[in-house]
Amino acid sequence: MNHYQSFRDKDSDFRKDSKFSRGDRKGGRPRRSPIHRMPPPKDFKIDYKNYTGLLKYVNERGKVLPHRVSGFKSKEQRKLIEAIKRARFLALLPSGSVKKL
Repeated sequence: MNHYQSFRDKDSDFRKDSKFSRGDRKGGRPRRSPIHRMPPPKDFKIDYKNYTGLLKYVNERGKVLPHRVSGFKSKEQRKLIEAIKRARFLALLPSGSVKKL
């Protein structure tokens, strides 16, 4: 038994009790708990001219909310990000901190 194997044997109990243990999953990273948010309204159009609607999907610091929070599918999320960037470019949305209306 070499030094590495003896170290692994000593540490095996620690890894089982650790919060970073693999558990039942392969990747080793614990799953994020889903945030259940209402999906966006059916009549909501993703458009850079709809800046009041886009403000709902930007946090206080000016960052775009992730899709698991915003409720959009990945394709819609990409369109949302593009619309927010266009609105920022045209100065319809601020690029930094945002005051909620």
